[in-house]
This record gives sequence, C-alpha cells and structure tokens, in this order.
Amino acid sequence: MRQVFNNLIVNAIKYGPESGGPLRVEIVTGEDDEYFFIYVRDWGMGIREQDQEQLFVQYFRAPPAEDRVPTGSGLGLTVARRVLEAHQGWIDVSEPGNPTEFKLAVPKSRRVKR
Repeated sequence: MRQVFNNLIVNAIKYGPESGGPLRVEIVTGEDDEYFFIYVRDWGMGIREQDQEQLFVQYFRAPPAEDRVPTGSGLGLTVARRVLEAHQGWIDVSEPGNPTEFKLAVPKSRRVKR
C-alpha cells in the first residue's frame, strides 16, 4: 500500500501546475459499511478524456505527460491498481477537469466483492 500512495503522490507532484503556481495535493479519507476510501486530489495538468481509458494500462503514458516529464515508466498506476486488486480493492479516476481525483477503496473485510 505504501507503493500505491507513493505512486499517486509522486505523480501529483510531478505533473503539478505548469505555470509554477502553488502545488496543491489533498488526501482525504472516508468509509462506508464495507470500504475504507482514500481520495488523492491534485490541481495539476489534468488527464485528457481520450487518455482516461488507458490510464491503468501497463507502460501507457499520455502524450502531454510524456512531453512535460520525459522520465517515467508508465507503470505507477498499473502497479497501484494491481496492489489494490490483490487486497480486493479498486481504484478509479475522476472525470477530466480540475482537480484530478483518484479514489481508492480497500475492503474492511476480505470477504467483500465489488
């Protein structure tokens, strides 16, 4: 789980505001009867609608991100999804726009199915 948070927070910083404006990253928690939720929000460059479907595909890097930050393997979000799925959880990303929000869910019990 530490790797999941590291990947999301590093991405939020790496793809932060282009204009040199203030970096803003929020981490918010919540829960319902079955899941603990963690929301990681940032107000950076955002994710284009046409890139959202491939966001968790191994080695995928969106062209704007590739152009802006040439380093990166395209594995961070894939690893995050796989780790969460191994814990019977899941990860989603918000619709395009600002902020970009990743919602993580981890079941309170191993018996929960999505």
